[in-house]
Amino acid sequence: MGHGAGARVADSAAEAVAANPLIVVCLWDDASVGEVLAGADLAGLDLVSLTTSAPVQARARAEWAR
Repeated sequence: MGHGAGARVADSAAEAVAANPLIVVCLWDDASVGEVLAGADLAGLDLVSLTTSAPVQARARAEWAR
């Protein structure tokens, strides 16, 4: 299976985050989002999480990503 024009595979989540202004994640749970994105610089980026979580977790993750 090939990659689309301009697409490339990143070696890590942090590398993928650094290369894009919009980050979309859909992981198992809120803790997974924190683990995968730990160490990634999210400053100035838009993070969309399609991960199932409680409203309090979603609000906390939004603050964490700032």
